[in-house]
Order: sequence, then C-alpha cells, then structure tokens
Amino acid sequence: MKEAMHTHLECYGGMFPDLSRQIFNTPLKGKAFEVMVGSSGLGITDRTSSVNLEEWTRCTACSEYSECYQLSSAKLLLNAVTQEYGMARNV
Repeated sequence: MKEAMHTHLECYGGMFPDLSRQIFNTPLKGKAFEVMVGSSGLGITDRTSSVNLEEWTRCTACSEYSECYQLSSAKLLLNAVTQEYGMARNV
C-alpha cells in the first residue's frame, strides 16, 4: 500500500532567511526573521537582524511549529557549516 504524501504550508521550513545567498544592502527575509548586511565597496558596513513578532506569533500557533522550526534551524545550521568550510558558492 502506498503511503499518502503529507503536504505542508508554503512557508514550512522558512522561518529564517536563506543566507546561502550573499546579497548586500538588501533585506533577506524569512517568514519571521530578516537579516541585512550593509556593504560599501569591499567592506561590510553593518549587519542588522529583526523579528516580525506578528509572523512569529503565527508560527508558534501553527500545528507544524515544532517540525518547521527544526527544519528551519537545520537549514540555517547547514548554511553556517558550508560557509565555514568554504563550500557555499557566492552569487
């Protein structure tokens, strides 16, 4: 017997922004968190991060919160590891 495929919300696993892309001076947005790295020429001028509390409240109320948070965190950690070991490609 074939198991039914479980469908998730479109935002599943996307609480944090995709940080595998190194885009400067443009906010990188996830469902609940946002990061921006400012750059002028070759140097980084500032880094900011923020939380959208309204979206975070929606996330924590979602029935899939725990699994979504785990996947979101795993994706963030995987990106950190690939950056640390120089495995990520710069776009």
